Amino acid sequence: MKMRQAIAVLFAIFLFIVPACRKKPEVLSSRYPWPVSGVAAADSAMLRLHDIIGRSGSLALLARRIDELAAESRRHPDNLLLATRTSYWRARYLFKVNRFGAACDTLRAAISRLDSATQSYDFFKLRSELERTEADGALRFRLAQENVDYFLGVGDSLSAAHSLLSLGLICLKAADSVSAADAFSRAGEIWRRAGMTSNYTKNLINVALSSRDSARNSIYRRLYGSLTMQADTAAYQLLLQNIAAAVDTPASYPYSERAIAMAGNNPRYLSRVAIHRGLLARRYLAADPRLAIEMASQAFSSGAFEADTREGIAITQVLVEGWMAVGNIDSAMWYLRHFNDAFGAEQKRALSISIESGRHAAAEARLTARISKERQQRTFLIILLVIVTVASTAMFMLYRRAKEREMRENMAAAMLRESQSRLARESVLFEQKEKLIDDLQNRIEAAAESGDLSPNRAGQILTTLKVHASGREERKAFLDIYDHLLPGLARRLKADFPTMTEGQVKLCAYIGAGMSNASIAKLLNITVQSVRTNRYRLRTRFGLAPGDSLEDFIRRYVE
Repeated sequence: MKMRQAIAVLFAIFLFIVPACRKKPEVLSSRYPWPVSGVAAADSAMLRLHDIIGRSGSLALLARRIDELAAESRRHPDNLLLATRTSYWRARYLFKVNRFGAACDTLRAAISRLDSATQSYDFFKLRSELERTEADGALRFRLAQENVDYFLGVGDSLSAAHSLLSLGLICLKAADSVSAADAFSRAGEIWRRAGMTSNYTKNLINVALSSRDSARNSIYRRLYGSLTMQADTAAYQLLLQNIAAAVDTPASYPYSERAIAMAGNNPRYLSRVAIHRGLLARRYLAADPRLAIEMASQAFSSGAFEADTREGIAITQVLVEGWMAVGNIDSAMWYLRHFNDAFGAEQKRALSISIESGRHAAAEARLTARISKERQQRTFLIILLVIVTVASTAMFMLYRRAKEREMRENMAAAMLRESQSRLARESVLFEQKEKLIDDLQNRIEAAAESGDLSPNRAGQILTTLKVHASGREERKAFLDIYDHLLPGLARRLKADFPTMTEGQVKLCAYIGAGMSNASIAKLLNITVQSVRTNRYRLRTRFGLAPGDSLEDFIRRYVE
């Protein structure tokens, strides 16, 4: 009973402690509420969340929100559109954590679930995401071409421009500059007709800036020529400015000067114009140092940037080198001191940023270590509770089996004692009856001889006594008792040793039952020494060695 109570207590501890050790999940809806009721609500909520993640950088929160969206999708297995949205956002998350292979696998699985024959919008949106990371260039090219045709057909100019951008980059990688320039030009034309803002224009140019070798300068010049007619807009002035900054060959200087002049007409881009004018001055430093000094001085005095910024340091260095080239040491030294101060401030700022980053990294490492330690402690506690529960259950099972075995042994011992007692009683009664009958026979015979009893009457009485003296029923009952106690003993002993007497068989039964010499002597009404003598004779008959056990030998004859 106590063991059962202990196991019940341990089980209760396991039920209450394990949930307490488990870290409670953050209730996301309390911080960023969003209703998941249909595809539109879920998609708009994920867009808001994506904006939040972009500012806070919490990718873990984004992953949890995507898991919530996936759970909603599993609750509505027939809603294929919701499943597609979930795959789309999961792929975007995998892109952000640089797991491009997993992102491609997610997109491929989502595309395979859609019916390509329907040419649904989501089908091509997934394909446009896949074309960004697909390793096979030929497949990317085919995906981009098909996506361009589809998005133009449905009027999604932004997606079409992105696919054209991917197509141009694929052509650049394949050294097909003509096709790349055509794709970039078509993208620019689409953005112009759609009234896209300068942010999308900058996106196109920034990607194009990833390759600056001389073989691609013709691409930029072709793009410049195709967009000159729209140069009066602010977006394309910035576009020309970026093209000028990207071209590094001397033949591109006129493009740079014209782009700076055109962008300078818009006050929104004065700071960018000043910076690019200063950076352009370095190109003229060797050929015309005074022109370089003039352009750099205009940029330096425009106030468009701080002296200790990266652009300010670069333009100050141009002024130092230019004044040194024309022999004006005083001006060169003045700008050199400016350069040293700005460079020192920049180094201090970089050092402070590095220190702050180190602090953030150390704090993040401590947080990670603490979370890992708590997780290990929880795991250890759970394992310990499981081990204790299993050990307690095993101990209880062993204890119960031991008690059952002890009970069976006690019952067997009690039955053995009862059988031995019954055998002893029957043996005593049997011996006493035989002695009584023998005594009566002797007395009747003596009375018949003395004439006290007629011979006929004496014969009848003796016949009756002889019938009872044979003791068939009693002998059978006696043999049944010790045959039940030691089954088959008498029969098998008689079979192997035919000359054994009934007394010897009876003695073997007593010995096999485990009775002592004194008990056997009392039952047989003989001395203990006579029992020892009869045991010795049995050992001799059985051919036992001095070290062999007579009891074990007799018990081998028990069935």
